Amino acid sequence: MNSGLVLDAAGRFVMKAWQDEAVVYDTLSGDTHVLDPFAYAVARQLASAGKADADVANAIASQFELTAEDIAELVPVAVAKLQRIGILIASQRDSR
Repeated sequence: MNSGLVLDAAGRFVMKAWQDEAVVYDTLSGDTHVLDPFAYAVARQLASAGKADADVANAIASQFELTAEDIAELVPVAVAKLQRIGILIASQRDSR
């Protein structure tokens, strides 16, 4: 699913959340991005250090009552959105 990807913790992004939605402000570009509840849930799960892909998928599936097929389709879309924003990057370990 997303092995080797981590949330950028370098301080470039400021996130503000309300219930299940969030906005992410990019301090470098000045852009603000809205995260829908699904993308925000994926970001929260990825921020939990040490979680295996299966644990992330199971947590998301449970929260949104999704099937494995749904997860296989929707999580890559959310991951791509987080990568496009720049908040999800390759880990140092995998970029060598």
